[in-house]
Amino acid sequence: MSNQITSVDPDKLIGLKANLYYTNELNRFQLGSVLFEAIEDESDGYRSYYSQLQIVNLNAEKKEGNLLGEVSLVKVTDGSDDGWAIVDSDGHTWVEFGTNNYDDYYPCFYFRVNPKEPNKN
Repeated sequence: MSNQITSVDPDKLIGLKANLYYTNELNRFQLGSVLFEAIEDESDGYRSYYSQLQIVNLNAEKKEGNLLGEVSLVKVTDGSDDGWAIVDSDGHTWVEFGTNNYDDYYPCFYFRVNPKEPNKN
């Protein structure tokens, strides 16, 4: 069995700066050379919770044209969302993931990607 890291606690990444790269894969985002995937806990067919942040690749290619900007991870607990957001220095939220407490009986896993408006200058 390999001793390679397979998942990470997102709370341990809060506040760290990293470069976010464009990734067009379901529930995945790339910070630096690390490709992550937010995993849903599918243990209950009617409910879904965030389960873990899995490391998919520790040496993902960093394509210059895919650099979106420098970001940091922040914790989100706003009454309905309990998760994390990837935010840049302008305050734009690029990616959000975690569990939304739509109601107490049907919480749901979420993974949202929010493109940024192009700079018009």
